[in-house]
Amino acid sequence: MYRYFSISFFLLFSVAVSAQNVGIGTSSPAASALLHMSATNRGLLIPQISIDSLKDVTSVPAPANGVLVYNTTQPGVRNDMSRGYYYFSTTLGSWVKLADNAIDNVWQAGGLGVQLRDKADGVDIMDDYTGSALNWNPKVKILKMVDSALLNSKNNITALTLAGVSRKTVAGNELRQKVTMAFDISYLLADGITSATNTVAISAYTENTNPGTSNLTNGLGFYTFATPMNTATADTPSIAMFRHNVGVGAYPTDINNVTEGRVQITGFSNGDQLSLRHPSSINLKWGLYVGSIDSSLNFYANGSLRANIDRVTGVYTALSDRNLKKNIEPLQPVLNNLMQLKPYIYNYTDSKDSDRKAIGFMAQDVEPYFPDLVFHKKDRETGEPFMMMTYQSFGVIAIRAIQEQQQQIKDLQDRLAASKTETLQQQISDQQKMIEALQKRLDALEKNK
Repeated sequence: MYRYFSISFFLLFSVAVSAQNVGIGTSSPAASALLHMSATNRGLLIPQISIDSLKDVTSVPAPANGVLVYNTTQPGVRNDMSRGYYYFSTTLGSWVKLADNAIDNVWQAGGLGVQLRDKADGVDIMDDYTGSALNWNPKVKILKMVDSALLNSKNNITALTLAGVSRKTVAGNELRQKVTMAFDISYLLADGITSATNTVAISAYTENTNPGTSNLTNGLGFYTFATPMNTATADTPSIAMFRHNVGVGAYPTDINNVTEGRVQITGFSNGDQLSLRHPSSINLKWGLYVGSIDSSLNFYANGSLRANIDRVTGVYTALSDRNLKKNIEPLQPVLNNLMQLKPYIYNYTDSKDSDRKAIGFMAQDVEPYFPDLVFHKKDRETGEPFMMMTYQSFGVIAIRAIQEQQQQIKDLQDRLAASKTETLQQQISDQQKMIEALQKRLDALEKNK
């Protein structure tokens, strides 16, 4: 017998209770269900809890096997957690996420996967359609493609078109890596010709990447093993790899005599050796260039020289030609502003060497007096603002301050000289008066004799 009642604080759900099961929203709960809920516009809200990790057993103390929660942890906050339904497995000792609505057919028939079947002739892999087969001896079928390529029992390669009409071979040779007992590696270069051991060359040749396009013998689409890397027909810049050496540029490193373990970047004459270009514009480019005469390192911005490092002294020099400047004005007096600055000794916050001190100014202190020396930037990764400052300009400011001090010294010297002259003249005048007085007394004495 069932009992029916209404509970207002349960949103007026109808509840039916029997000895075996409970029904919410239904008067006839299913006999096979311990709890049967029915509604037309409401759902079941599982407790929402933030779980720190898959091994978290404190957010839900001593979780029982199979307990279900909805994790509210933000995606990316924890490496192994995301929002969704999780149940606890006491066997694994961790939370397990319920699968979402993604359909995984990778390992199903008709999907992209591997099928293993017991066959007398071997194993089929990715075998869900008909056509030519890429086989491997002994009788292990690796891949079936629609009339596009065939590797026969002699391990020869035949390259076909997608239409299955034109068939061109790679000279009937075995295109594979050969390794000797001494572990020396060589590759096929041409019909019956093998490369030197331990040398690999990959070069842009026809630059034809269209699938199914027929190529000349030994031409492999846009790469070829027959044509050496650094020739007039190869695209530039090219890449060549030789044993122990790496070269990027027009010539392999063995020609340039680069020693083992070195990396060299070269180019053609009168060209930038290394360029850094922004992808949004061809005009946003920095170039590093080594001169052919003095071998100094030059810095170019959009093709114009900006600075230089001397090859002998290592001194950094910047542009200072009057012909390259405009809006030229005399620098106003700086001594008073310069006296307001406070030099400091400090450590940088991200420095690992706590005993390595730096000497300088604070940009916040400098900006009110020399705003042209301070720049406001934002961190590219975090977006946090910060300030930068051009210290090299303080040399010019110091010279201007010295000039001001020298002018002050000269003014004081002139004033002192003038003061000394005036005092001396007064002394001479006083002495002259004394002499005149003495002369008068002498004259009077002479008259009284």
